[in-house]
Amino acid sequence: MLPGVAGERYVIFTDASWVKGAAGVAAIGVDRVKGQWFVKAQRTHSNSVLEAELKAILLALNWAVEEGRNEVIILSDSKIAIDALILAERPPEWKSSNIFFDIINVSKKLLVCNFFFISRSLNLLADGMAKSARVAEDQAVLYQGEGVPPVIPIVLSN
Repeated sequence: MLPGVAGERYVIFTDASWVKGAAGVAAIGVDRVKGQWFVKAQRTHSNSVLEAELKAILLALNWAVEEGRNEVIILSDSKIAIDALILAERPPEWKSSNIFFDIINVSKKLLVCNFFFISRSLNLLADGMAKSARVAEDQAVLYQGEGVPPVIPIVLSN
């Protein structure tokens, strides 16, 4: 179990898929109390993989604020992005700084916002949704389900 995640109600998995400027970003929100999950994904343009990963995190945070969430855990398999956010230090790729600072500003709208790095093997659903969004004709998708979402690690289910 990830420290700090066990007691949190709302957890969001994020990921991005990037090829030659085309990106798909995805966020999978899990409300552990209500037993509901939501998927939001969209196609976008990014200059790099890191920029795409940061856009996925920003998508998740904006979505959490829109939904009126107060406490959020963000999980990502982008170690560079998560380390920068935990330390509140701009990531090494300066071209993605504007998105990084947007994330910092949006996270301040929440009472609790914690960032955790997870292994790619624990992020397969977000990875698949990001890849689908990148190649999809539609620009954005939103899904909702009940119960434990498919392929969400057992360590995060109640």
